[in-house]
Amino acid sequence: MIASQSAPPAEIDLKHAHPINTQPDPGDPVLAANLRGAISVLLRRKWLIMICGLVAGALALGAAVQIERAYKATATIMLEVQEPEKLITDAVERQVKFGKDRLKNEVSVLQSSDLAARVVARLRLDADPVFANTAPDQHPFWDVVDVVRPPKTTAQADPVARVQKNLILEPVDGSRVIRISYLSGDPALSARVSNGFAEQYIEDQLTAKLEARTVANTWLMGRVDELRLRLEASENEIAEEQAKLSHHGGQGLRLTEQQMATLNDALTKSRRDTLRLQGLFDRLSEAVADKTDLSEISEFRNSLTLRKLRFEEGKLLTKRAEAIQTRDINRLDLQLGDVRAQMGIEAARIVAAVGVDLEASKEQDRALTQDLRRLETKSLDQAQQNLRITQLKREAEANSVLYKTFLGRLQELSKQDGLETADARLVSRAIPPLAPLARRQPVIIAAGIVSGLMIGAVLALLLERLNTTIRGTRALEMETGLPVLATIPTIGTKIQRKDVVRSLKENPNSALAEAIRNLRTSVLFANPAAPPKVIMFTSTAPAEGKSTTAMLLAMTARSMGKSVIIVDCDLRRPTLNSLIASPNQGAGLLSVLSGIVPVEEAVVQDMDTGLHALMMRPEEASPDLNAADILASPQFRATIAQLRVAYDLVILDTPPSLAVTDARIVSANADAVIYAVRWNETPQGAIQEGLREMQSVGAPVTGLILTMIDDARAAKYADDNFGSYRGRYGGAYLAQG
Repeated sequence: MIASQSAPPAEIDLKHAHPINTQPDPGDPVLAANLRGAISVLLRRKWLIMICGLVAGALALGAAVQIERAYKATATIMLEVQEPEKLITDAVERQVKFGKDRLKNEVSVLQSSDLAARVVARLRLDADPVFANTAPDQHPFWDVVDVVRPPKTTAQADPVARVQKNLILEPVDGSRVIRISYLSGDPALSARVSNGFAEQYIEDQLTAKLEARTVANTWLMGRVDELRLRLEASENEIAEEQAKLSHHGGQGLRLTEQQMATLNDALTKSRRDTLRLQGLFDRLSEAVADKTDLSEISEFRNSLTLRKLRFEEGKLLTKRAEAIQTRDINRLDLQLGDVRAQMGIEAARIVAAVGVDLEASKEQDRALTQDLRRLETKSLDQAQQNLRITQLKREAEANSVLYKTFLGRLQELSKQDGLETADARLVSRAIPPLAPLARRQPVIIAAGIVSGLMIGAVLALLLERLNTTIRGTRALEMETGLPVLATIPTIGTKIQRKDVVRSLKENPNSALAEAIRNLRTSVLFANPAAPPKVIMFTSTAPAEGKSTTAMLLAMTARSMGKSVIIVDCDLRRPTLNSLIASPNQGAGLLSVLSGIVPVEEAVVQDMDTGLHALMMRPEEASPDLNAADILASPQFRATIAQLRVAYDLVILDTPPSLAVTDARIVSANADAVIYAVRWNETPQGAIQEGLREMQSVGAPVTGLILTMIDDARAAKYADDNFGSYRGRYGGAYLAQG
């Protein structure tokens, strides 16, 4: 029955809601991104800003009154730097070009404690009573915390430290000028110390130059002696190497190279002859071994002996052919054999002669090769000796140049003794000032006040950004994605629920009554075709005005002539008993759910408004009560269904959604759920979490209400229109009632 009469649960559109961020959002119109919001924040926290400004002004005043009268005298020096000398690159005394860091370096020298100590000794400031009693403080803010500064004595600070503390050095950009100033309570002392620093600085430069020149002379003398010894040693080594070269054969490298060229040519020719003889020997030996016809080889053919023997052989062969049939053939064969043996012996002799020539040629090759190797070794030694002599000559020449250069530099330095000048000169001496420095107490106090106001403004904006509560309908809708149905104002602080109900009864035209009627219109007439009959109220946490608003809505709907009943579903901490004045003190909601009495007997009627209510009686309370199970029971659903039929409007007051699960259970019986948010109290994260709890069961959350709004304070916030416009225009109508 409930499902058929109830509207389908509305989905809570949290996916379009902005995530809650405890950090300040640069796009939030309340914050610095919106000029109007920032101004509104500063106006709301004007007292915090004013207190910070007053405190800072008081501290600045305490510091300003401690500033003593001071006189400032200034001496001016100018650095005059010449171009660098380029005689030698590693000379000790050498001037450098004037660079952008030169002024900083010289200022560092002027700030050194050694220079300050020499100035103190030069001017005898440690024994000067004027210096001991006049020491203004350049930095008064370091002593702001002192209420009364103790009187200064001579033993309180070291003279060197005091001189350094009151010294002011001002390098002039784009120039070579340095201003040396000193602050003191005595004008003459200021001028004397400023001039003392300038004079001591110039004197130190001269002293440094004299010391550098002495060091340079000593160093140059040592270098000249060292170079002279090195030059003599180089010349001696050259003489020794030349003597060694003369000792090896008495000839030069060029002659040796010519001999090597001649030997190379002879060796080439000899090797060519050797190869020719080797080929001839091999060919002749092979011919003899193979018994080749000697007439076919030119060397054998050209032999006179062999020609005679061949002629003799021819004659014998002819005779043998003629005497083939006679007995003389044997004799002729013997003669022919002797001739041929002689021919073999002659051929062998010719081969042996060629072999002798071949061995002679080979021996000549070996002799020429040995001579060539000897000359190559000699040439290499001569080349190394020549290279060594060349290196020694170059070294001796370099030593000679260095020796002459250093000797000339030493002579120049000797001529310049006593002509040293400082690299800086005193442009203007300091004179005692006629008047002290302008007193800056008003500026310091003004700066302190402005700084305090700025700190207060930053602190105010920071506190505003750290506040994550809801103070406007627009912010609430942006955070949740749900519409704000109404804004419920408060009628005062520390007001009881009965006082709020009484105010609505007695002032039907008040701002509170108008806000409740606005809520009634938003809920009942948002959908005229199917207005909700069962409306449930819940909130994030206790004390957010949920129960009171539910009671006021029921009263307003009752005034329209509708039959309305309000049901107190908070079984753990019931509140309607304190708001409903009824003589019927019988059974309550638990009795109905237990079946002890019917609903009609448990419903009570308020004597003043005639409003019907179903609530839990105090006598029904029990420590063992399980509220969640009771509200989830079929009896409870049946009771709500019965009330839905009997009344035009049923209002359910439930516990907070984050406190217990009761609201999630009861939401299944409601047509619309109204979620209450307390103005300037409920954190955004808690609201999101409470709505997620309701979404998890598909609760039909129709919208939200912003409760307990302080219109006077809300009008100061520029992030929403309801507060400022309500306070500006609403009174013209609401005051009539």
